[in-house]
Amino acid sequence: MRQLWFYIVITFGGILTSCIKEVPVDVSDEKPDAYFLNAFLCADSQARVQVGKVSGITESYNYISDATVSLIANGNRFPLSYDKDGWYASSAFIFNGNDSIRVEMVHGSRGVTRELKAPSKLQIQTVQTFPLVVGFVGRTVGFRLFFKDSAFNDNFYRLRVDETYWLYKKDGEGNNIDSVLQSRKLPISGDDIAYLRNPYNVYTNRELLFSDVTFNGLRTGLEFYRASAQPNDERTESYRVVLENLHPDLYHYYNDRNAHLWQQSSITQTPTKVEGNIEGVYGVFGLYQLDDYLVRF
Repeated sequence: MRQLWFYIVITFGGILTSCIKEVPVDVSDEKPDAYFLNAFLCADSQARVQVGKVSGITESYNYISDATVSLIANGNRFPLSYDKDGWYASSAFIFNGNDSIRVEMVHGSRGVTRELKAPSKLQIQTVQTFPLVVGFVGRTVGFRLFFKDSAFNDNFYRLRVDETYWLYKKDGEGNNIDSVLQSRKLPISGDDIAYLRNPYNVYTNRELLFSDVTFNGLRTGLEFYRASAQPNDERTESYRVVLENLHPDLYHYYNDRNAHLWQQSSITQTPTKVEGNIEGVYGVFGLYQLDDYLVRF
Protein backbone atom coordinates (compact mmCIF):
# COMPACT_ATOMS: atom_id res chain seq x y z
CA MET A 1 0.00 0.00 0.00
CA ARG A 2 2.86 2.40 0.86
CA GLN A 3 4.48 1.61 -2.50
CA LEU A 4 1.19 2.37 -4.28
CA TRP A 5 0.92 5.78 -2.63
CA PHE A 6 4.57 6.47 -3.46
CA TYR A 7 3.99 5.87 -7.18
CA ILE A 8 0.79 7.95 -7.11
CA VAL A 9 2.60 10.92 -5.57
CA ILE A 10 5.50 10.65 -8.00
CA THR A 11 3.15 10.42 -10.98
CA PHE A 12 1.01 13.37 -9.81
CA GLY A 13 4.11 15.50 -9.23
CA GLY A 14 5.36 14.73 -12.72
CA ILE A 15 2.02 15.80 -14.20
CA LEU A 16 2.11 19.12 -12.32
CA THR A 17 5.70 19.77 -13.38
CA SER A 18 4.88 19.13 -17.03
CA CYS A 19 2.02 21.68 -16.81
CA ILE A 20 4.19 24.53 -15.49
CA LYS A 21 5.19 27.12 -18.06
CA GLU A 22 7.38 30.13 -17.31
CA VAL A 23 6.03 33.34 -18.79
CA PRO A 24 8.33 36.40 -18.95
CA VAL A 25 6.70 39.50 -17.47
CA ASP A 26 7.54 43.01 -18.62
CA VAL A 27 7.71 45.09 -15.42
CA SER A 28 8.47 48.34 -17.20
CA ASP A 29 4.85 49.41 -16.77
CA GLU A 30 5.03 48.81 -13.03
CA LYS A 31 7.90 51.26 -12.57
CA PRO A 32 7.59 53.88 -15.30
CA ASP A 33 10.46 56.27 -15.90
CA ALA A 34 8.18 59.19 -15.09
CA TYR A 35 9.31 62.56 -13.79
CA PHE A 36 7.60 65.12 -11.60
CA LEU A 37 8.17 68.86 -11.34
CA ASN A 38 6.49 71.20 -8.85
CA ALA A 39 6.95 74.94 -8.54
CA PHE A 40 4.66 77.54 -6.94
CA LEU A 41 6.46 80.84 -7.51
CA CYS A 42 5.65 84.04 -5.64
CA ALA A 43 6.99 87.37 -6.88
CA ASP A 44 8.29 88.33 -3.42
CA SER A 45 9.88 85.01 -2.39
CA GLN A 46 12.85 82.85 -3.31
CA ALA A 47 12.20 80.81 -6.45
CA ARG A 48 12.17 77.06 -5.74
CA VAL A 49 11.52 74.16 -8.14
CA GLN A 50 11.40 70.51 -7.07
CA VAL A 51 12.33 67.71 -9.50
CA GLY A 52 12.30 63.94 -9.11
CA LYS A 53 11.10 60.63 -10.48
CA VAL A 54 7.85 58.93 -9.58
CA SER A 55 8.31 56.10 -7.07
CA GLY A 56 6.05 53.48 -5.56
CA ILE A 57 4.03 54.21 -2.45
CA THR A 58 6.26 51.91 -0.35
CA GLU A 59 9.51 53.21 -1.85
CA SER A 60 11.67 56.11 -0.75
CA TYR A 61 11.55 59.42 -2.58
CA ASN A 62 13.53 59.48 -5.83
CA TYR A 63 14.80 63.05 -6.03
CA ILE A 64 17.05 64.24 -8.86
CA SER A 65 20.14 66.26 -7.98
CA ASP A 66 21.86 66.52 -11.39
CA ALA A 67 19.21 68.17 -13.56
CA THR A 68 19.60 71.53 -15.28
CA VAL A 69 16.77 73.80 -14.11
CA SER A 70 16.21 77.36 -15.28
CA LEU A 71 13.59 80.07 -15.06
CA ILE A 72 13.18 82.58 -17.87
CA ALA A 73 11.43 85.92 -17.30
CA ASN A 74 10.84 88.05 -20.42
CA GLY A 75 13.86 86.46 -22.11
CA ASN A 76 16.21 86.75 -19.11
CA ARG A 77 17.50 83.35 -17.95
CA PHE A 78 18.07 82.53 -14.27
CA PRO A 79 19.86 79.19 -13.62
CA LEU A 80 18.79 77.47 -10.39
CA SER A 81 21.26 75.77 -8.04
CA TYR A 82 20.59 72.44 -6.35
CA ASP A 83 19.78 72.62 -2.64
CA LYS A 84 18.46 69.30 -1.26
CA ASP A 85 15.54 66.86 -1.53
CA GLY A 86 15.13 67.62 -5.23
CA TRP A 87 14.83 71.37 -4.69
CA TYR A 88 16.56 73.88 -6.99
CA ALA A 89 16.60 77.53 -5.90
CA SER A 90 17.48 81.05 -6.99
CA SER A 91 17.32 84.25 -4.94
CA ALA A 92 18.08 86.38 -8.00
CA PHE A 93 14.90 85.50 -9.88
CA ILE A 94 12.16 88.13 -9.79
CA PHE A 95 9.07 88.83 -11.84
CA ASN A 96 6.32 91.41 -12.15
CA GLY A 97 2.66 91.25 -13.03
CA ASN A 98 1.91 90.20 -16.63
CA ASP A 99 5.50 88.99 -17.22
CA SER A 100 5.97 85.85 -19.30
CA ILE A 101 7.60 83.20 -17.09
CA ARG A 102 8.97 79.89 -18.37
CA VAL A 103 10.42 76.95 -16.45
CA GLU A 104 12.86 74.56 -18.15
CA MET A 105 14.20 71.25 -16.85
CA VAL A 106 16.70 69.00 -18.63
CA HIS A 107 17.88 65.65 -17.27
CA GLY A 108 19.80 63.37 -19.61
CA SER A 109 17.76 63.07 -22.78
CA ARG A 110 14.58 64.31 -21.10
CA GLY A 111 13.52 67.92 -21.22
CA VAL A 112 10.33 69.75 -20.30
CA THR A 113 9.19 73.34 -20.44
CA ARG A 114 6.08 75.34 -19.48
CA GLU A 115 5.33 79.02 -19.91
CA LEU A 116 2.76 81.11 -18.00
CA LYS A 117 1.72 84.74 -17.74
CA ALA A 118 2.19 86.16 -14.25
CA PRO A 119 -0.92 87.47 -12.46
CA SER A 120 -1.13 91.16 -11.64
CA LYS A 121 0.02 92.61 -8.35
CA LEU A 122 -2.56 93.31 -5.64
CA GLN A 123 -2.61 95.44 -2.49
CA ILE A 124 -4.62 95.05 0.71
CA GLN A 125 -5.65 98.54 1.73
CA THR A 126 -7.18 97.71 5.11
CA VAL A 127 -8.99 95.01 7.08
CA GLN A 128 -11.75 95.84 9.52
CA THR A 129 -13.08 93.47 12.18
CA PHE A 130 -16.50 93.57 13.84
CA PRO A 131 -18.58 91.37 16.19
CA LEU A 132 -21.01 89.03 14.46
CA VAL A 133 -23.56 86.33 15.28
CA VAL A 134 -23.75 83.46 12.78
CA GLY A 135 -26.14 80.53 12.80
CA PHE A 136 -24.56 77.22 13.94
CA VAL A 137 -21.47 79.20 15.00
CA GLY A 138 -22.73 81.72 17.56
CA ARG A 139 -20.83 84.84 18.50
CA THR A 140 -17.80 85.25 16.29
CA VAL A 141 -15.72 87.89 14.49
CA GLY A 142 -16.41 89.28 11.03
CA PHE A 143 -13.82 90.65 8.62
CA ARG A 144 -14.23 93.36 5.99
CA LEU A 145 -11.40 93.25 3.44
CA PHE A 146 -10.57 96.18 1.16
CA PHE A 147 -8.00 95.61 -1.57
CA LYS A 148 -6.90 96.98 -4.94
CA ASP A 149 -6.36 94.81 -8.01
CA SER A 150 -6.13 95.20 -11.77
CA ALA A 151 -9.45 95.80 -13.53
CA PHE A 152 -7.88 94.86 -16.87
CA ASN A 153 -7.28 91.19 -16.00
CA ASP A 154 -9.39 88.22 -14.97
CA ASN A 155 -8.18 87.59 -11.42
CA PHE A 156 -8.40 84.46 -9.26
CA TYR A 157 -7.92 84.70 -5.51
CA ARG A 158 -7.06 82.57 -2.50
CA LEU A 159 -7.91 84.02 0.91
CA ARG A 160 -6.80 82.67 4.30
CA VAL A 161 -6.25 83.89 7.86
CA ASP A 162 -3.42 82.87 10.18
CA GLU A 163 -4.30 83.34 13.85
CA THR A 164 -1.81 83.80 16.68
CA TYR A 165 -3.44 83.23 20.07
CA TRP A 166 -2.74 82.67 23.75
CA LEU A 167 -3.80 79.30 25.15
CA TYR A 168 -4.38 79.49 28.90
CA LYS A 169 -4.15 76.76 31.51
CA LYS A 170 -6.58 77.18 34.40
CA ASP A 171 -6.68 75.84 37.93
CA GLY A 172 -9.67 74.18 39.55
CA GLU A 173 -11.24 77.57 40.32
CA GLY A 174 -10.94 78.83 36.76
CA ASN A 175 -7.98 81.15 37.32
CA ASN A 176 -5.25 81.43 34.67
CA ILE A 177 -2.04 79.85 35.93
CA ASP A 178 -0.05 79.47 32.70
CA SER A 179 -0.17 80.41 29.01
CA VAL A 180 1.53 79.55 25.73
CA LEU A 181 1.54 81.41 22.41
CA GLN A 182 0.36 79.28 19.48
CA SER A 183 -0.69 79.73 15.84
CA ARG A 184 -3.05 78.03 13.38
CA LYS A 185 -5.01 78.51 10.18
CA LEU A 186 -8.33 80.05 11.10
CA PRO A 187 -11.52 78.35 9.80
CA ILE A 188 -13.33 80.95 7.68
CA SER A 189 -16.49 81.19 5.60
CA GLY A 190 -18.60 83.81 3.88
CA ASP A 191 -21.91 84.49 2.15
CA ASP A 192 -20.69 86.83 -0.58
CA ILE A 193 -21.69 85.83 -4.10
CA ALA A 194 -17.99 85.73 -5.04
CA TYR A 195 -17.47 82.77 -2.67
CA LEU A 196 -20.76 81.07 -3.51
CA ARG A 197 -20.00 81.02 -7.22
CA ASN A 198 -17.16 78.58 -6.56
CA PRO A 199 -18.75 75.22 -5.55
CA TYR A 200 -15.37 73.88 -4.40
CA ASN A 201 -15.43 76.10 -1.30
CA VAL A 202 -17.65 73.51 0.41
CA TYR A 203 -14.67 71.15 0.64
CA THR A 204 -12.59 73.21 3.09
CA ASN A 205 -12.97 75.94 5.70
CA ARG A 206 -9.27 76.82 5.82
CA GLU A 207 -9.37 79.10 2.78
CA LEU A 208 -11.73 80.77 0.31
CA LEU A 209 -11.12 80.58 -3.42
CA PHE A 210 -12.93 83.01 -5.70
CA SER A 211 -12.66 85.05 -8.88
CA ASP A 212 -13.42 88.72 -9.51
CA VAL A 213 -16.06 88.03 -12.16
CA THR A 214 -18.77 89.59 -9.94
CA PHE A 215 -16.90 92.72 -8.88
CA ASN A 216 -13.89 93.38 -11.13
CA GLY A 217 -13.36 97.15 -11.29
CA LEU A 218 -16.52 97.88 -9.29
CA ARG A 219 -15.72 97.14 -5.66
CA THR A 220 -12.99 95.53 -3.59
CA GLY A 221 -14.63 95.29 -0.16
CA LEU A 222 -15.47 91.69 0.78
CA GLU A 223 -16.85 90.32 4.04
CA PHE A 224 -16.20 86.94 5.61
CA TYR A 225 -16.21 85.55 9.13
CA ARG A 226 -14.56 83.19 11.55
CA ALA A 227 -16.36 79.85 11.13
CA SER A 228 -15.88 78.68 14.72
CA ALA A 229 -16.48 80.13 18.16
CA GLN A 230 -13.38 80.87 20.20
CA PRO A 231 -12.94 78.64 23.27
CA ASN A 232 -12.97 80.30 26.69
CA ASP A 233 -9.37 79.29 27.39
CA GLU A 234 -8.00 81.24 24.40
CA ARG A 235 -7.34 84.89 23.56
CA THR A 236 -6.47 86.12 20.08
CA GLU A 237 -3.20 88.02 19.79
CA SER A 238 -3.43 88.82 16.05
CA TYR A 239 -4.93 87.83 12.71
CA ARG A 240 -2.75 87.77 9.59
CA VAL A 241 -5.05 88.10 6.57
CA VAL A 242 -3.36 86.72 3.43
CA LEU A 243 -4.68 87.33 -0.08
CA GLU A 244 -3.08 85.74 -3.15
CA ASN A 245 -3.74 86.50 -6.81
CA LEU A 246 -3.30 83.15 -8.57
CA HIS A 247 -2.60 82.08 -12.11
CA PRO A 248 -5.73 80.18 -13.31
CA ASP A 249 -3.83 76.86 -13.40
CA LEU A 250 -2.90 77.22 -9.74
CA TYR A 251 -6.46 78.26 -8.85
CA HIS A 252 -7.88 75.11 -10.44
CA TYR A 253 -5.22 72.96 -8.76
CA TYR A 254 -6.18 74.23 -5.28
CA ASN A 255 -9.87 73.59 -6.03
CA ASP A 256 -9.22 70.02 -7.20
CA ARG A 257 -6.83 69.33 -4.31
CA ASN A 258 -9.34 70.46 -1.69
CA ALA A 259 -12.09 68.34 -3.25
CA HIS A 260 -9.79 65.32 -3.51
CA LEU A 261 -8.67 65.49 0.12
CA TRP A 262 -12.24 65.84 1.41
CA GLN A 263 -13.65 63.10 -0.83
CA GLN A 264 -10.92 60.66 0.25
CA SER A 265 -12.63 60.46 3.65
CA SER A 266 -16.07 59.86 2.13
CA ILE A 267 -17.38 56.35 1.39
CA THR A 268 -19.94 57.67 -1.11
CA GLN A 269 -17.78 59.85 -3.38
CA THR A 270 -14.98 59.18 -5.83
CA PRO A 271 -12.06 61.58 -5.22
CA THR A 272 -11.69 64.32 -7.81
CA LYS A 273 -8.78 63.77 -10.19
CA VAL A 274 -5.93 66.20 -9.55
CA GLU A 275 -4.15 66.96 -12.82
CA GLY A 276 -0.93 68.79 -13.57
CA ASN A 277 -0.29 71.43 -16.22
CA ILE A 278 3.13 70.38 -17.57
CA GLU A 279 3.19 68.15 -20.62
CA GLY A 280 5.37 65.04 -20.26
CA VAL A 281 5.71 65.07 -16.46
CA TYR A 282 3.58 65.00 -13.34
CA GLY A 283 3.23 68.16 -11.27
CA VAL A 284 2.10 71.77 -11.31
CA PHE A 285 3.84 74.98 -12.33
CA GLY A 286 2.06 77.97 -10.79
CA LEU A 287 2.55 81.69 -10.25
CA TYR A 288 0.98 84.03 -7.70
CA GLN A 289 1.21 87.47 -6.15
CA LEU A 290 0.67 87.93 -2.40
CA ASP A 291 -0.13 90.64 0.08
CA ASP A 292 -0.97 90.38 3.78
CA TYR A 293 -2.37 92.58 6.53
CA LEU A 294 -1.84 92.17 10.26
CA VAL A 295 -4.71 92.89 12.65
CA ARG A 296 -3.49 93.17 16.27
CA PHE A 297 -5.55 93.11 19.46
